[in-house]
Amino acid sequence: MEEIFKFIDVDCSPSCIDQGYEIIDEDTLAQYVAWLLVGQSRHLIKIIEQLGDVSKSVNLEKEHKEAIISNLTLDEKAPKNERYKRDGWIFQMISWLVVYFKLRDKKFKMAHPHDQPSMHGIDGLAIVVEDGHIKNIIVTEDKCTDHPLKTITSKVFPEFIDFEQGKKDTSLLNNVGTLLDLLGDDYDDAHNEITNKGIRQYRIGITRKERHNDDDGRKKLFAKYEDVVNGDIERRTASSTYIAELRNWMDSFSEKIIQKINLM
Repeated sequence: MEEIFKFIDVDCSPSCIDQGYEIIDEDTLAQYVAWLLVGQSRHLIKIIEQLGDVSKSVNLEKEHKEAIISNLTLDEKAPKNERYKRDGWIFQMISWLVVYFKLRDKKFKMAHPHDQPSMHGIDGLAIVVEDGHIKNIIVTEDKCTDHPLKTITSKVFPEFIDFEQGKKDTSLLNNVGTLLDLLGDDYDDAHNEITNKGIRQYRIGITRKERHNDDDGRKKLFAKYEDVVNGDIERRTASSTYIAELRNWMDSFSEKIIQKINLM
């Protein structure tokens, strides 16, 4: 199977490791995002991993497809807020796929991606397990933005501070607990590990600007991350990508997704 991302890690010590990526297969990515947007992550994983008979069609109601397409369709007079909601939703699907491909050689479970634009709650959540224990709880904040530095400092860092201060523990206990339940009785005792901050790995999924493409620019983008999440650098990750003409690209990519949904 052809890969859709090219991964390029950049060491931004002491702030973080940026697990950056480039999109190298837009057409396949549009197909994968389309499956996620219509709520078929289970079917998509079968396609990616070539499990079972993936040729079987998935039943999708006409009204269901029309509702998703409506969320993706913007006219020229659409307010910026609607554009940001749509683009952010699509970017969350891309980010979900990035996490999946980064973890696919490990034993892990991921929360389903958001089923509508601008949903509240954790943008992305995954757990990596090993020998009956939680190795990592990966908490992602995704931001599709033209102002990455300002967005990280004003919107992402405050969220991570809340996690570090225990303000989000109830959400983690509920959501990570659900993922552990999917792994069965072998991980029953691991529920007591959810509030262990040492195994939490924070992840900033973000669209960066051209000036952040080199190593020095990347370090400036994620500066002070270590002040928000202390401890080993492994606790702090990022996942940035550069997309020239971001909003125009999202318009074009949305059209590709719509075409894929119409063929389902």
